[in-house]
Amino acid sequence: MIKPTDFIFNFPLIARSETATAVNASVYYNYINGKPDGDTPAGIKVEVVLPNFKYEKLIVKLEGIKHPLTPESFEVDGTTYKVKFSPDFQAKFYRTSTGEYSLSCKASTVEIVK
Repeated sequence: MIKPTDFIFNFPLIARSETATAVNASVYYNYINGKPDGDTPAGIKVEVVLPNFKYEKLIVKLEGIKHPLTPESFEVDGTTYKVKFSPDFQAKFYRTSTGEYSLSCKASTVEIVK
């Protein structure tokens, strides 16, 4: 039986576009047994909205902290960036503890599109 969790989607399929609008970024930490694994960030989470999908919001995790977008990139209110993710972008559905489906997204890099 095929389940939603069996599928992996690329960015153009999810966004109906090659680009999205980044509206925020924050650091994330790896967790072990529900607790942060040290004080070193594991990467950056970029929050994007999808203009071609009714401005639906996605969070995309980028491993490491050396990316063109950082939390400081959004310190001025209203700052946004048109972005494109690396070809290795993956989006997968997973089940939450309540049994609902949610989308997990990751990529190795993000590029600011001029």
